Amino acid sequence: MVPSETTLDRSGFKLAEGIVHVWEGENLCQQGNPESLYRILDSAEQARADRLRVDQHRAQFVACRAWLRLLLSAYTGVVPDQIKLSYDEFGKPRLAQEFDGLVLVFNVSHTSDRVLIAFGTNSMLGVDIECCREIRNLEGMVDRVCSPAEKVIWKRLPEQRKIDVFFSIWVRKEAIIKAQGTGISLGMSKCVLGGVNLDHPVFLPVSCGEASEWSLLDLGCGSQHKASIATNVPVRSLVHRCLPHTPLADLYL
Repeated sequence: MVPSETTLDRSGFKLAEGIVHVWEGENLCQQGNPESLYRILDSAEQARADRLRVDQHRAQFVACRAWLRLLLSAYTGVVPDQIKLSYDEFGKPRLAQEFDGLVLVFNVSHTSDRVLIAFGTNSMLGVDIECCREIRNLEGMVDRVCSPAEKVIWKRLPEQRKIDVFFSIWVRKEAIIKAQGTGISLGMSKCVLGGVNLDHPVFLPVSCGEASEWSLLDLGCGSQHKASIATNVPVRSLVHRCLPHTPLADLYL
């Protein structure tokens, strides 16, 4: 799936059960005035940004959270800096209130140059994106991430496909873990994928519910990245859009 929409239009911010929207952006920390972006955040987010000592990490965090607030504003009609977020015991942010009778859910993932922000309703929802790269101890990582059955399939692959398939497995499992919300304690190797392409869950920890209820959808984010969406409801429609190349300071929805 290739993102095709490059402008923010309020008519496109309508969600219903079974519909997922994913927004993709590149090099967000290079957009807009850092001080203007910083002011969009709430006090807790500003404090978290202040604790980041590496300039690039701080700029990326501020830009990602500012974009999240701008998009949440478009979906809810609430002014960006008035969006109220709560956090569960594992630190996952969420909106406490319902809008139009729906619980709006969201999740964010980023690499050094790319960000994905996903939105859905009344469900668990997770997204993950990774840059494909060489891994020094690939076999060791596979032992940590994959179930015994998955390792058998992976080891039979041609050498030139192993990195690519490993990152596909990684983002699918990470998306499930992020959707469930308890972090690494859930355990990647405990999330078992099946099928010829290892592209759907066949066994998940009890806290996730039935594996058959989950949807795993890969996203096309270029040849150098792997990305996936996970949600515990059937997906009727997945809309993948690009964030506009507009300085954030000039875009106040």
